[in-house]
Amino acid sequence: MPIKIGLMEIVNQALYDTVNLGHNPISRSYHLFCTPIGLEDPYGTEYGKWDGKQWLHTNMLQAGMLDAPKQFFAKRVNLLFLCEGVPLRIYETSLYARTHISFRVAEKTYWQGPGWMAASPFALFGTPQEEIQRMSERYGVEWDSVGANLVPFSNKDANFEHGIRLDVQESFMVEARIYEGGDHENKQLAVHIDGDKIRPVL
Repeated sequence: MPIKIGLMEIVNQALYDTVNLGHNPISRSYHLFCTPIGLEDPYGTEYGKWDGKQWLHTNMLQAGMLDAPKQFFAKRVNLLFLCEGVPLRIYETSLYARTHISFRVAEKTYWQGPGWMAASPFALFGTPQEEIQRMSERYGVEWDSVGANLVPFSNKDANFEHGIRLDVQESFMVEARIYEGGDHENKQLAVHIDGDKIRPVL
């Protein structure tokens, strides 16, 4: 595992968050990575009225930012709709086509587009690892190329091929806006941000 000067280590690790659908009839706008572990999902109470979100639903320890002194280089955004915790494929629901997502850091938008462009491999394939491996051998498709790939950050960070930097306690969020139609009952939306986390060794 690579070590960064100043007793920091770099690990490849995703940030993830989950919200309930169907409980926000006014705007159908959902803000992810804004409710940390222990707090109730503002869009529903399926996580438990008292327990709030758990590690199963998110790995955010603070609302809308990483806990200090961690930093993160975001490389890819994926979204996945679920029905009672089971992944929904892109051909099983119109939610991917009716959802617009945007990834914002400190009020700046770094990626936006329809949900199907950021669909998780688990929404596209029945057996993602095996199918992407076959596509890699035949067409050169890699796992990291599936989803909303973020733009290169800077040449000065030579250890990272690409990514958007989330600095120490810098605000970020993913907004998902779902347009009318379809069934939201018992549905959830999970968003993963793949990348490299810089965290203390001790």
